Amino acid sequence: MLKKLIFKAVALMLLIVVIGTKCNNVVAANPGTIVVPSPEYETIQKAINAANPGDVIEVTHGTYYENLMVNKSVSIVGEDPANTVIDGGGKGIVVNIIRSNVVVRGFTIQNGEQENNLPVSGISVRGNSTVVNNTVLRNNYYGLELTNSSNCRIFNNIIMNSSTAGIHIHAGSNYNVFFQNTIEDNVIGLYNNYCPPNTFYHNNFVNNTIQCSVPAPVTLDNGVEGNYWSDYKGSDINLTGVGSPFVTAVFEDRFPLIGTFTNFTIGYEEQ
Repeated sequence: MLKKLIFKAVALMLLIVVIGTKCNNVVAANPGTIVVPSPEYETIQKAINAANPGDVIEVTHGTYYENLMVNKSVSIVGEDPANTVIDGGGKGIVVNIIRSNVVVRGFTIQNGEQENNLPVSGISVRGNSTVVNNTVLRNNYYGLELTNSSNCRIFNNIIMNSSTAGIHIHAGSNYNVFFQNTIEDNVIGLYNNYCPPNTFYHNNFVNNTIQCSVPAPVTLDNGVEGNYWSDYKGSDINLTGVGSPFVTAVFEDRFPLIGTFTNFTIGYEEQ
């Protein structure tokens, strides 16, 4: 009798281990990688449709005439911005992000112009914790547009030649950080529409018709350094690279940069 009880107990423990292992395998599924183009996925949108949350979509060189709907928490990574282009063809938003925890990097995104007289953008974000970096946004109505989106990080991008605003932040978008971007040759560089707090530092605002239009307060420094403004006429008395406060009728940068901000890597002895 004792041997039977021991046998049943051992069998039960083995069954629990097997079931637990199967359950753990389901929970611990690793993110996958989808390459575009490929025989299965000749377009970026097909890859998005097939992806699981957490997957990485790697896009190789080429021009992709698409208007993307990103409704999953995925990373969409171009091979490099100079040769990996998403062209909206003037047919609406080029990259429309409606989910949180999305990453977009390594593209040129262009020609998101008005559709049926409605304003559209190169990238429209309607999700929290979005990351956009190492991307060129050009020839769009709005370069980058945030709506009800918080805790996003927008850095190391070039936003240029927007017919209205390079960056347009709508009400309900808070605690977003913008750094190391060049916002150049737009009608309006930054339009912050009643949605503090958002933070900008180490950005270059260059030759925008209106550099910054901010109906609501916006933080234009990190507490030590601010942004470069091509129309700033102040001086650097202490030779620190930071000038006296840049105060206009609509905004104040307390620590404007005297020269354009550049981020680069220095190698030393193969390190």
